[in-house]
Amino acid sequence: MKTSKLMAGALLAGISAMALASQGQDGAPPSMAGPEHKLLEKWAGQWETTMKMGGSADAPPTTTPGTSKARLECGGLWLITDFDSSIMGMPFHGHETLGYDAAKKKYVLCWVDSMSSSLSIGEGTFDAKTSTMNFVVKGRDMTGAEQTWRQADVWKDADTREWTMWSQSADGKEQQDLQIVYKRKK
Repeated sequence: MKTSKLMAGALLAGISAMALASQGQDGAPPSMAGPEHKLLEKWAGQWETTMKMGGSADAPPTTTPGTSKARLECGGLWLITDFDSSIMGMPFHGHETLGYDAAKKKYVLCWVDSMSSSLSIGEGTFDAKTSTMNFVVKGRDMTGAEQTWRQADVWKDADTREWTMWSQSADGKEQQDLQIVYKRKK
């Protein structure tokens, strides 16, 4: 009898500890979407894209059309994006999961695509004054070498945004690698 009471007490204590640990910092369950998650709604929808890569004084950048579809999932906590275009004449498909990590107080993303078997992970912030989502992302380039890059998603108006990616060249200078202009489908 004593053993079963002790086991029941330990079980209740464990359940109580798990319940407390699962609460957010304000005592609310962490699964509740907050204002940072609400911001992700503006990215949801269908988009026509124009991707620009490369370019120099001798040659203009390569421009490729594409599409992007983004939807909120998991109670509004995560924005799931499917991106389709082409790179160097080959089909290119990518998927991003973007959300807000309340413990880190940062936006977090995970990116995978059809040209890499590696996962890219980033952390960032949203600047309301400039309507810009800024991230630092770590992953691997097409050769498999570790790479860190910076990306920014700037809202030009309610239906237009400009996403840009920069990396560091061998001499340590930042260079723009890619830019995608998104126009919301109406």
